[in-house]
Amino acid sequence: MAKRLEKHYPILFRGPNGTCAHEFILDIRPLTDATGVEAEDIAKRLIDYGYHAPTMSWPVSGTLMVEPTESESKAELDRFCNALIAIREEIGYGMCAGFWGVGGAYGGLGVECMGVYVFGLRVGDVVKETREGGILC
Repeated sequence: MAKRLEKHYPILFRGPNGTCAHEFILDIRPLTDATGVEAEDIAKRLIDYGYHAPTMSWPVSGTLMVEPTESESKAELDRFCNALIAIREEIGYGMCAGFWGVGGAYGGLGVECMGVYVFGLRVGDVVKETREGGILC
């Protein structure tokens, strides 16, 4: 699960080979800095997907601790990962559309996308609004 989610969220406290314990910690702080979206917001959105929120802000403030259990099926764990990925993409869409951002990016000719990999975008990419009101990435 951590390997699958690492493309979307930073994972804290990995071993030298990139491994983690039976639980792993998603670092939401970079997203919070870029968008104002906090761990609590992601936890609440997981409820919309039918999941109880993971442990928040422990042992590190601004994080989510995911503890998969042996009693869940692989399909259910995949569905949970899909939900977290979809939430991360929602945050990225909001950045690219200018719904939130740092430094008053909303409403300018370009919107700085602070998201991590959304449809080929990376941190610091700039998107332009088209004359038709769409987003050109």
